[in-house]
Amino acid sequence: MIHRRELLIVPVLAFVMAHAATADENITLQDAVNRFAQARGEVTSYDVSISAQVDDAAEPVRLSNGETYVPTQRLVSFTLDIVSDLNSGRILVARLYRMEDIATGKRENENWQVWMTDARGADADGYGAGRLLSGGTRGSKPEFFDPLALGLGLEGEYGRGTPLAEIAKNFSHWPSWKPKPLGNGVLAFGSINHLYLAFDTQKDWSPVELHSKQGNSTPFEIKLDLSEIDGHWLPAKASVVTGDQRQQLTFNWNSLNRPVGHRFSLDDIANRYQIKAPRRP
Repeated sequence: MIHRRELLIVPVLAFVMAHAATADENITLQDAVNRFAQARGEVTSYDVSISAQVDDAAEPVRLSNGETYVPTQRLVSFTLDIVSDLNSGRILVARLYRMEDIATGKRENENWQVWMTDARGADADGYGAGRLLSGGTRGSKPEFFDPLALGLGLEGEYGRGTPLAEIAKNFSHWPSWKPKPLGNGVLAFGSINHLYLAFDTQKDWSPVELHSKQGNSTPFEIKLDLSEIDGHWLPAKASVVTGDQRQQLTFNWNSLNRPVGHRFSLDDIANRYQIKAPRRP
């Protein structure tokens, strides 16, 4: 027997679902970006280790002067550690590259490249001044990305560590696209042949897919799997494709919203990465 209360639930659910659909249709790309940024804004510190397997065709490159550069090595994998205290604006980046000689197939590890900022005060748009503690050339820093912004940043932002706040602001200049519902709470914006972003509204509005092909730029693509960690949806695995290179990333979130000050100790950095003890500033 169906009770009167059960009969009433059906139209109520239908009204709620219809209202949610209408609300989804009224939001814009900027709304989705802002909701995502607001959710990630609850993360105040993190310590994450990222391992990546790389499939790189290492094809010859035509240079602007007409010559052709033929690479002798290719990247096969890397490890990337990122530690950030967003309240103080400090970030530590350590990256270990593993290269393969194309002719012989011999593999070798390069030394850790370690870079760290100084405290910069309350500025959410950048990391401030930093210094290279090991590896690379003076004034340089490792290639890295803001792990809280992965799936939102475009190709250049993926390589130079542009923070989430700045990336979110950049989207204010894009058209106010309306969403296309894909089911299971996922909304897509844009065009697969230009700029395409998909957000999972049920997982803190996190991006789950990005495609970018603008003008003569190299095609760039990210697909993400998410995990819930301490109440926050964060990247667990990712596929990143840039031109003819494909990276498969795996994330290990060592800590979230816990003190990370010890990770900025110069003694800890020297011991952890087996590098010469950095000079104190």
